[in-house]
Amino acid sequence: MNRWSMKLSRLGLVLLVALTLVLPACQPTGSRVVRVYLSFPMRGPNIGGGIVKGIQLAFDNDNARYIGDTEIVLEVLDNGDVNGQWQPYMELENVQKAISDTLAVAYLGPMNSGAAKLSLPLTNRAGLIQISPSTTWPGLTRPGFAQGEPAIFYPTGRRNFFRTCSTDDVQGPAAAVWARDLKFRSFYVLDDGEAYGAGVSALFARRAEQLGLKNVGHQTIDKTALDFTDVLTQVKQARPDVVYFGGTVANGAALIVEQMRALGITAEFMGPDAIVDTTLIDEAQGTAEGVYATFVGAPPAQLTSEMGQKFYADFKAKYNEEPEAFAQLGYDAAQVLITAMRASVQQNGVIDRASILAYVTSAAGFDGTVGPFGFDRNGDTTVTLVSGSRVRNGLFEFEKLLIDRQ
Repeated sequence: MNRWSMKLSRLGLVLLVALTLVLPACQPTGSRVVRVYLSFPMRGPNIGGGIVKGIQLAFDNDNARYIGDTEIVLEVLDNGDVNGQWQPYMELENVQKAISDTLAVAYLGPMNSGAAKLSLPLTNRAGLIQISPSTTWPGLTRPGFAQGEPAIFYPTGRRNFFRTCSTDDVQGPAAAVWARDLKFRSFYVLDDGEAYGAGVSALFARRAEQLGLKNVGHQTIDKTALDFTDVLTQVKQARPDVVYFGGTVANGAALIVEQMRALGITAEFMGPDAIVDTTLIDEAQGTAEGVYATFVGAPPAQLTSEMGQKFYADFKAKYNEEPEAFAQLGYDAAQVLITAMRASVQQNGVIDRASILAYVTSAAGFDGTVGPFGFDRNGDTTVTLVSGSRVRNGLFEFEKLLIDRQ
């Protein structure tokens, strides 16, 4: 062996010793791995990415990348196209990947109610807990909204789905009451044809009519269209005080607002939480000023609990940006899972699907960004919170709490 080979050999030994000393500090001896799958639209509008950031922040804040001797790996999967529109085949691919992975212990998501209708029966059969921060269609958990729901989502007869957000049967009517309080006398409904958009707009319209507002029209748009002039020409002829849009930013909200103003439509624009996204403001190119929106929670900057204020400060410090809508509800969903995984280790020595599901099903409550909360027998959060915001000076600004039941 020449002297260069000897030096390299000594260097390799030094590196090996150093690596041996360093590894135990970041990885427990004999550690095992479990995976938590996340399924959200990761391109286009920012809501999906904001939720994922909220989830990742919870794991980092709680030192939960390792629990006991188990490494927790977050597998972030995209279920949307380049425009942020969720795709059925992508959601099905994501959930199939999760349920077939023997190391998978939880499925967080999806963002959209229509996507949940596809993935939920599969996670149910697999005994895999599913927690969503943003699927607001009430029929996912409760009867009385669509035929066969929610039984069709639970083929085993056992519930495995939980959500940290309030639902549209609260949000839609709350928006209608707000519209009345704003002195609107007539409304025109546009929806994107999805479970969420069509559902929340129908609930808005029903309550608005009960309150005495006049329904002057309703159209389901082509969410892939690049021009809504024909639709909006009919809206203009109806002369409503407010246009209520049931849908998401990815499904045309910004373009509708922009083209409304280009056509001289003076009606106000109102929509549900899926339009509370900075992308709406950016893509509407200055025409989003004055837009009204409801949200199934409180805006992050308005959170008053200790955890809520910590979430807000830590999110801004870590990502150097304001949290998007639902980011704090993603944080809450992650906290539920972290608590359940720790309980699983304490009770059984391991983290597994059955223990996590049993714990969340029976737990008395959890700490959250709006304060303590739990899940009812349907899997819905016990906190009912709806707020109203309006775009002012290029930002969604909090206007008022519409419903507050904590």
